[in-house]
Amino acid sequence: MASIEIFIGAPIEHASERAVLARAVEFLTAQGIPAVILANVNFGGRQIDLVIGLDQRALVVESKGFMSAVRGEENGDWHVGRASGRWKEIPNLYVQALAEKNALRDAMAAFAGTAVPYPYAALVFVPAIPVGSTVPKGDFKVSVCGLDALPAFITSAAAQRGWSLDRWRAFAAHRRLIAVPSLDAALSPELLDAERLLNAYSEAFTLTYGPLASAMVPVSCVHDGETLASDIVAERGIAGGNLLLMGASGCGKSLLSYTGALIALARGDVPIVIPAKDFEGNLREVANREATLLDARSAVALIRAAGLLDRPLLLVVDGYNECTPSERQRLTRSIAAAVKRYDATVVISSRIELERKDLLPVDTYGVQAPDMKTKQAIARQAAGNGSAEAFSELLDTVGSGLEARMVGQLGQNLPAGTTKYGLFDAYVRERLGPAASDGIRALSRIAGMMTDRVSFGLSVRDLDRLSDREGVSGALLQTLQVVNLLDKRGDRLSFSHEMFLNVFGAEAILRRAGDNPDAVVSALRLSRHLEMKPFVLGAIDDDGLRRQVLSKLSDVWIVSACLAGQFGGDARLWANQRCDDVLSRAGQEIETVRFDLSKDIAWNVLSKPETLQEWTDQDRSVLGAIARELVAGRRLDQVLDLVGKMDDRLAEEYNRLFDEAKKQKINLRSGLYAMSYTGFGGCEIGLACICNPINSGHLYSGPNIAAEANLRERLGSENIEPRPGRLAHRARQIFPAGR
Repeated sequence: MASIEIFIGAPIEHASERAVLARAVEFLTAQGIPAVILANVNFGGRQIDLVIGLDQRALVVESKGFMSAVRGEENGDWHVGRASGRWKEIPNLYVQALAEKNALRDAMAAFAGTAVPYPYAALVFVPAIPVGSTVPKGDFKVSVCGLDALPAFITSAAAQRGWSLDRWRAFAAHRRLIAVPSLDAALSPELLDAERLLNAYSEAFTLTYGPLASAMVPVSCVHDGETLASDIVAERGIAGGNLLLMGASGCGKSLLSYTGALIALARGDVPIVIPAKDFEGNLREVANREATLLDARSAVALIRAAGLLDRPLLLVVDGYNECTPSERQRLTRSIAAAVKRYDATVVISSRIELERKDLLPVDTYGVQAPDMKTKQAIARQAAGNGSAEAFSELLDTVGSGLEARMVGQLGQNLPAGTTKYGLFDAYVRERLGPAASDGIRALSRIAGMMTDRVSFGLSVRDLDRLSDREGVSGALLQTLQVVNLLDKRGDRLSFSHEMFLNVFGAEAILRRAGDNPDAVVSALRLSRHLEMKPFVLGAIDDDGLRRQVLSKLSDVWIVSACLAGQFGGDARLWANQRCDDVLSRAGQEIETVRFDLSKDIAWNVLSKPETLQEWTDQDRSVLGAIARELVAGRRLDQVLDLVGKMDDRLAEEYNRLFDEAKKQKINLRSGLYAMSYTGFGGCEIGLACICNPINSGHLYSGPNIAAEANLRERLGSENIEPRPGRLAHRARQIFPAGR
């Protein structure tokens, strides 16, 4: 059956047509003759029971299931006998078969744009020519026979310089015939209905997700310490294992899952996308909403059709982290139950781990933030494959593929020093045009309501009430959907991407807080606003207000973002000044620090509190940000200088405490190292806050190492050999060659 392809124009209802098709398939399969068969098709106003397309030849079969005698000739009317003994006039069956043969040839010629050979034709009586019949014996135009002679008719057809099988396939596609996977599907109305349903769904799925997946620029993924290209991960997503794609917002997780779903669809799987933000306790409701949007009657009908046709099911859970926190465990349980019940596989995209992941074993792939090369490729694609050189400085400050795409789309319209928030603001204003101010006000109100509810979506009823309260017109809401800022699926409305929710959630925070820095800080300390911090700080236009807010925050990530320029030039200046200050104080601390011995604590060595600096929570966040700066090769010389000074201080302390340590049998060397560099003692010492990530191996967290920094080579060339510690040696292990 592998070499026989069947296409139908409509369900095959008559028993004679079904019998002829079954016999043809049986014979061709047994003989190993490949063929493209067209059944119950219409060409030029003529219905044709069967077309057998072979390599370089074609056969037309008209089937008749008369049980009583038939009489007729090549010309004139035909008659069929009736139980009363009378004869009933019927159309000339020879002429009918001849006309069908000519109709097929005309259709072939129209498709090919040139003349084609006449196909062979046969009038086949099922199961045989009725006893007592008087019919023509057939000629070179039309053969006349019973079903048992069909194989001889097929084998007697000589090659005619006709079409290849590929041409027949193209012809079937051109005539929009329905491909069926098996003879059973062609003969069974139920299987045919299932095939039609899946064909319509597949077409709608491709139209919906194809354009999104086509925008995917390859990124790197990490699995069990191995770095893989995203196209390999997409292929693995259809190989039968459950996948969890984890990464930061905007890094391409969803696009990668759509790409895998389309690959699976092309191989015969049936993918169903489950937007996790729409899950409210009932997985069937979410699946039904998605299925009906893609031309299926329901998810139940879709799954049943897949089961009837033995098509594997692939669940694509998009944005697991966007599920309401109180529902995440239920979502995990529901997915696990569906996977077990339908023998399905699942691909999940998320920024967080699964809750109750013991219920749903998955292979986790870390989707890496794009490096500069990838961001430039994304920006070039968005800019119509133009040069991205003009965007390089701005691309250096963005961390996601979505932002890089915006940079490419906006091009030269972006001023130098645009903040993360400013990029989104410029994009939205460009999309909305004259409606920008009203649109941004409406979006901030919607985002504020979602954030207050800790939800990624609203019902259309909630939206109507909000619109009535805030005076937002229906026309404006429609515009926000048209420009793809809001996404309406069934009776649920959400932002088209979670980063837009964070942007306008940040705008809502600032509009509520006004110019009160304490109100801004209080809002940022709420856990539900965690993802909005960078957008809030970037949205503040007053440098003085931003500095007041920054002075009250203690967040390593915020300081790092300031240093990367995501909040503008003044925020970067503030962060660099804070780094200079804490590094200076760290140097002062190294000069004053003294140690004591104690068997009451780990490592048996402790630093004397009175010899240390008083580090605030923000100071420690700045020290942590300096550790991240080392990844790009910045401040490396300053930190190495502190390491050298600390080595000298430790050598002095080692000599001073050696005799007492020997007496108490304390490993002094390891204790001094642990307290000063690893942070195992609690990071009381400032330098330990910087060096702890190096020693633990947690410093490298993505692809954004600056190759030009040559960290390994620089570390190797420094004349630093820590006497009581191994920091420089450990750092050389962490930074691979070439980085």
